[in-house]
Amino acid sequence: MKKFKSGQEFKASLSNGEVTAVFYMTYCPFCRAFCPQFEKKFEGKANCAMVAIDEDSDPLWDEFKINAVPTVLVFKKKKIAKRHDAVPGVGLKIEEIK
Repeated sequence: MKKFKSGQEFKASLSNGEVTAVFYMTYCPFCRAFCPQFEKKFEGKANCAMVAIDEDSDPLWDEFKINAVPTVLVFKKKKIAKRHDAVPGVGLKIEEIK
């Protein structure tokens, strides 16, 4: 699993294959609960990424239409093929991610 400190760094690394990525904020309590579960579920998989986007000004907020974190996006050929959005004030459950 690869970890990125910015959305732009992640976007530059996207390949034409399939990539599952969680977008999170380090200070978000829902992210702090979800991210260790995501890491455990996808441990050892090269096509997974964790992307810290700690500023609302990160351009990927708008480009990927991220309204709440954590958000999991599945990319195929550099385009979003599937998404799992957090529910504001609730978060995201790892069971929703396949």
